[in-house]
Amino acid sequence: MSSVFTDVYFYGNRVAPNLVPYAPLLSIGTKDKLFLIGDVNNPKLALNLDMRFYFERKYGNKIFTSHDGLAGTKREFDLTVGFMYYLTKNLDFHVETYGFNNLNRGNSSTLPSGFKDGVYAGFGYRF
Repeated sequence: MSSVFTDVYFYGNRVAPNLVPYAPLLSIGTKDKLFLIGDVNNPKLALNLDMRFYFERKYGNKIFTSHDGLAGTKREFDLTVGFMYYLTKNLDFHVETYGFNNLNRGNSSTLPSGFKDGVYAGFGYRF
């Protein structure tokens, strides 16, 4: 199962991995689930992949400029990879690792500044 999506943000802020809020313009992402054991109707073990790429809204400038395109905007790339083991069709145990990274925030325009990486585990139940 796969999905590709784009979100457009008209209002509001998002807190970046370096804990600085910003106003997102849009995000492009994909969510994928690959059943390693079982299938959609009888799931047992699945691999999940979630990727998102955020662009920040520029203030006082056009979104696209002739010399930098979207390169002048602040960007964020989030990646989550994990496994889900289905105890029943509605109850699962999952372990996932994530990396949320700023691409050009901070003092350098070419090196990342600020990130959050980690691992989490839990149970999920779908009604």
